[in-house]
Amino acid sequence: MRIALITTLGMAAAPALAQPTAPMQAPITAPVAAPVSGGSQVEIGVHAYGLAIGSFLTELDDSKKVIMVNGRPVLAVYPGFGGFGGGGGIAVDVSWQGIIGLQLGLFGSVDEGSGSINNVDFNIGQTAMHMPILLKVAAPVPTVRPFAVFGPEFVFPGEATADTDAPGGVKVDAQADTYLALAFGFGFEFVLPVPDMDVRIPLSFRGAWNPAVEDDINDRATFEVENGNLLRSAVFKSEWEWQAVVTLGVAFYFHP
Repeated sequence: MRIALITTLGMAAAPALAQPTAPMQAPITAPVAAPVSGGSQVEIGVHAYGLAIGSFLTELDDSKKVIMVNGRPVLAVYPGFGGFGGGGGIAVDVSWQGIIGLQLGLFGSVDEGSGSINNVDFNIGQTAMHMPILLKVAAPVPTVRPFAVFGPEFVFPGEATADTDAPGGVKVDAQADTYLALAFGFGFEFVLPVPDMDVRIPLSFRGAWNPAVEDDINDRATFEVENGNLLRSAVFKSEWEWQAVVTLGVAFYFHP
């Protein structure tokens, strides 16, 4: 009789003892809003931007401007060139935890410059497509993310043009072939407070150096000279030695 009573009481108490466990399981199964990163180790950014670009060919020392005409040394007409243009482009970067990654870009620009000797102006330039492939290192801070980039930049010039206001019917032209530059720079990504999205405003300052440009007038231009020192025509190479680029745009980042 006593055993039956204990068993009955135990069966009656079992549901009551089980009841407190139900609320403890609810937080485990309740849905939780995931952060934008989703815990991913990878960031993928898609950029669109406008840019301002400066293009430069340094002036040579007079000792490096000498050309030979009929066996005689003649000082060539070469002022050095510099100028500014604009353009725009797109880029995609993939990084690990927003710290280190690779950025592939493609942008078009107007690359042109001018120079002057004895109040005579010479202008050269062309449109060009640029494809930088850059190593990108950043600090993944919440609001303003500084970054640096470094890597090769392939430049595909369009048809080059030239003009001058030199008297006497002097003809000028320009020529540019595909070349490889070394790009480098830094910038900042301003993270916007957009709910459930990773949107940033990237601002960058970049440079590019073309190591193939030599300090030799014969590498930079060809001249047609008459009567020993009368310039009749000149063809300048417009593969730029230095370029400086400032970009400003918008970027959307994904965290798969």
